Amino acid sequence: MNWIFLTLLAAGMESISSVNDRFVLKNDLKNSDTLLVLWGFFSALMFSAPAFLAGTFSVSPLVILIGAVASLCYLGAMHFYYGAANTGEIDRVVPILSLNPVLVLILATLFLGETHEPSKYLGIGLIMLGILVEALDFHHHRLTNKKALYLTILASILFAFKNVLVKWVTIQNLDPLNILCWIGLGILLFNIFITIKLWPRLNLRRNKHWPEIAFAAALTGSVTLIYTAAIIAGPAALVTFLHRIQIFFVFVITETMDFFNPKLLHEKFSKPVFYQKLSGVLVILVGSYLLL
Repeated sequence: MNWIFLTLLAAGMESISSVNDRFVLKNDLKNSDTLLVLWGFFSALMFSAPAFLAGTFSVSPLVILIGAVASLCYLGAMHFYYGAANTGEIDRVVPILSLNPVLVLILATLFLGETHEPSKYLGIGLIMLGILVEALDFHHHRLTNKKALYLTILASILFAFKNVLVKWVTIQNLDPLNILCWIGLGILLFNIFITIKLWPRLNLRRNKHWPEIAFAAALTGSVTLIYTAAIIAGPAALVTFLHRIQIFFVFVITETMDFFNPKLLHEKFSKPVFYQKLSGVLVILVGSYLLL
């Protein structure tokens, strides 16, 4: 499939997924561990199944190693992302994740040999400015939520490293389905250990909302697979930048919900904050456009 189509599909689905994650975390769960574990199992199935169904599964020491590292990056990134979504406002967290494509551009230029025009660095500057706008509380002259900011930055770093790592493997002319398969198997293996360690905190059997939680994890897992497929099919830097259109979708959905029913996402609607967030989103999108 065309990498542009896959990227836009992932952006649209992830917009819904991000808002749904926030809703589930604030209404159905006390912590993000359950969502992380379920995401891991759904993602492992979705990543691994295509290679077995197509009969392209093979053992390659290089791909196994890369799959293990990429799966650890995925699990770590999702752990920090879910923590940020549970701690901070989702329409701030998602724009701040725009640090991911900036890091991908730098890493892709250094390690994958991708070349870009000097003017694109203006786009990087605008993206960083937009992130700053999202992260600051102008009224009190401070960061809006330090914990959410730090968690989002950590998630961005791991997402960026994973994206470049996966793209590097595809450049070696290795089968994409086999790459996805070993990432899935790695997620499965590590997720089993995480589940055993966190089992007392999960309380799935006593949570009457587990179907909603499972749906949220499955939706995010689907987005993860589609986005990774886009990374494999297209230029790593351009895929991550085009994917940023999701921040506008998240902003529209979240602010609409906050305006009509603040209790849904446990976020208050405020006109000054609305305009600040909108300004940050628009600046990030302009910066992303310059990098296309």
